[in-house]
Amino acid sequence: MTAKLPRSNERDKKGCPSYATQMPTTTPLFHSIGDSQEYCIDYNDTVLNGCAGIYPPLKLNVVGMSSIYQYNVGDDTIFSRKVTLTRKGLNEVKVEVEVKWTIKGQTHTLVAEDRLWNWK
Repeated sequence: MTAKLPRSNERDKKGCPSYATQMPTTTPLFHSIGDSQEYCIDYNDTVLNGCAGIYPPLKLNVVGMSSIYQYNVGDDTIFSRKVTLTRKGLNEVKVEVEVKWTIKGQTHTLVAEDRLWNWK
């Protein structure tokens, strides 16, 4: 049996529904992933925030020689990102990242996929 994330009408700072306030702090992140769910997450997030079909634009934060796409700090870009996590078994999760952008009325999409295993 897999754990399902609770639904919430609350929004986090990214404008996404917030599941963080309802997730037990003792539940390992890997085990909180349901059968298939879309998320708005950054590289340094420690909780999963569901998007519910709303994908805010990514921001570009330039600090010195480094540039980071994220939701919290920076200037809005033309890019949006959807991360779909799908439980494939007790210790396996499929990660699919879709980035979309529109230029001159034409929408472009890039999709990358990988698998993560809870091997500890």
